[in-house]
Amino acid sequence: MRNKKLVLMVIFSLLIVLCTGSISLLAAEKYINGIDADYPPFAYIDEKGNPAGFDVECLNWVAQEMGFEVKHQPTAWDGIVSSLLAKKIDMVYSGMSITPERLEKVDFSIPYWEINQALCVREDSDLNIIAALSGSKYTVGSQRG
Repeated sequence: MRNKKLVLMVIFSLLIVLCTGSISLLAAEKYINGIDADYPPFAYIDEKGNPAGFDVECLNWVAQEMGFEVKHQPTAWDGIVSSLLAKKIDMVYSGMSITPERLEKVDFSIPYWEINQALCVREDSDLNIIAALSGSKYTVGSQRG
């Protein structure tokens, strides 16, 4: 199972680089990847101040295999699509969910990872999940996208 996931990741990674619809991307020697640096284990800044995580390591491997350099640029998530459209970054290899709104603006590869979200409380908690999500006295925070 682990090898199957690795093979799928390699295929996805190659598709991202080859199927972006931009020949100029292939001609460059260095690409800037916009990352959400607050999204471990996929992308984060390690204790030495360097970008790290699953997405970072995977793209580094693709870059090494294909002979290009990549710089992982931490980018504010709420402006990451705008940064891509403004050509401040060349790609987003950082766990971006595909939404209808984003599909109108950017091209996506096939998904390489699916994540399900859940809201959990301690077993002995008096918190009612339905009440927490209904806007009562509780505040529930999340990151969209």
